Amino acid sequence: MKGVIRHLALALVLLVGLLAGASALADSVRRLAPAQAIALDGSNVAALNRLAALQVRDAPDATAKQREAALRYLERSLEASLLNPVALRLAGLFGAADSQDPSAKPFMQIATELSRRDVGAHAWLALDAARNGRVDQALNHIDYALRTSPAAADNLFAVLVQALPDPAVQRRIPELAAADVVWIPRFLDAALYGSEVPELVARIVARSGGFPKGSTNERVLLRRLVAEGHYDAALRYASTLVDNATAIARSAELDEAKLSPRLEPISWSADPESAAFERRPDNSLALVGAVGSDRTAVLATKLLYARPGALVLRGKVSFAETPARDSLQIEAGCPTASGTHFVLQGQPITAEQTNEVSWSRTISLACNPRSIRFVLASLLESGGNEVVVSDLSIAESSR
Repeated sequence: MKGVIRHLALALVLLVGLLAGASALADSVRRLAPAQAIALDGSNVAALNRLAALQVRDAPDATAKQREAALRYLERSLEASLLNPVALRLAGLFGAADSQDPSAKPFMQIATELSRRDVGAHAWLALDAARNGRVDQALNHIDYALRTSPAAADNLFAVLVQALPDPAVQRRIPELAAADVVWIPRFLDAALYGSEVPELVARIVARSGGFPKGSTNERVLLRRLVAEGHYDAALRYASTLVDNATAIARSAELDEAKLSPRLEPISWSADPESAAFERRPDNSLALVGAVGSDRTAVLATKLLYARPGALVLRGKVSFAETPARDSLQIEAGCPTASGTHFVLQGQPITAEQTNEVSWSRTISLACNPRSIRFVLASLLESGGNEVVVSDLSIAESSR
């Protein structure tokens, strides 16, 4: 909970300035500086609140003199209107010894009773509840603040992202998602890009029903899990997206049921610049690729989940033109968070041999998953030759 308290305190200080400024700008004299507004109307509540906030813009490090000046403005503001939640909140905050002084609590409670939309008061009460171990109550205040003021998300989302390791937060977010709380989809996006623990984000996203339909963030999250080396978490998350995710992860087949853009790079992923999956006359799928002269390009990659040990990858390769000096390389490696060192598996298959080549490669790597890719190399005089990879299968080696 220390993370919750630390980040919520920071959010509270920021929100005080944000909301005081917003209140002043909402006034009919928003084009004037607060001092000018007071000169025209000494009982202008919004301007008095704004001047009070400006006196202690560095709260909670403001000097005693600054606090006294702020409180004088707030006294005038409350004399002008008792139904004044912003002034009550600021009075509680600036009159206390520090931003966490319990003496401010009555002011904050009255402020929220006068206006349910006073985000700063809800933030302070959330801090107070968290500091006293009442995590659910703290989350109630954060929830209310986010429901009533979208602007609060800029600060409070960061608070919740930092607090994700707390079991109470992990339990509450899915509950709010099930209740269709309006800010949850935005928060899941914020968690994806703001959290340093993507496997935890994946678990909460899954329990919350996933990202909104059509969002690309599910693919962003899956790719991030893989890129950062969370392979088991990536497969668990993939299983919440597609029913046959485990079968796809363990298969090398170019089958419509085994290809899923939502699961790339666990599923086969073709490089859109040089390759695509195309349907053949017999209704099967094949990987078709071509590169320009004197170029080498990765046509497709896949993360293959299988028990450590030798595997046999089989398939067919055909070139549109023979003889030609193009070659197809079959490479494999053990993925890590720092990258994959791919190793050529057997000799490259060249178009000089024949129009169609049946091949097999034994991949002996002591890791799970393994990363597999097809690389097409074209020489200067033979660029543009089309290659077709088909009939892929994978099996454990009998040796």
